[in-house]
Amino acid sequence: MIPGLEPVPLRELQALGSVREWEFEGQLEELPSLTPVRGTIRAEHRGNILEVSGSAQTIVCLCCDRCLKHFNRELSTGTNELIWLGDREAEECQEKIIELIQNVNKERVIDSPLFEFIKDIIPDLPDD
Repeated sequence: MIPGLEPVPLRELQALGSVREWEFEGQLEELPSLTPVRGTIRAEHRGNILEVSGSAQTIVCLCCDRCLKHFNRELSTGTNELIWLGDREAEECQEKIIELIQNVNKERVIDSPLFEFIKDIIPDLPDD
């Protein structure tokens, strides 16, 4: 692992309220390279979504399969990811539906395909 790249709690990003950016430079044991891996990572907490983007580059020495000569090649990559963190309102709605179905199941009043379907699509719903 590259020094300085440590996990950051989501609450810290949320409290910051703006984009946080890190620059990094270091060697990766999994990738023998001629130069250190250099790059940037940006993270922004947007309520229910975490946006993470980054780029990295280094130079590696490769061997040609045809002539077996060594040559240097620059490697670079970039990515942009949106990560859904969940929605409290949706979770509360799901909890209310679960509670409703539990109450209906206790009374054994409704035994319909609709309730069976709801039980199938909502995880963690008790059968009884």
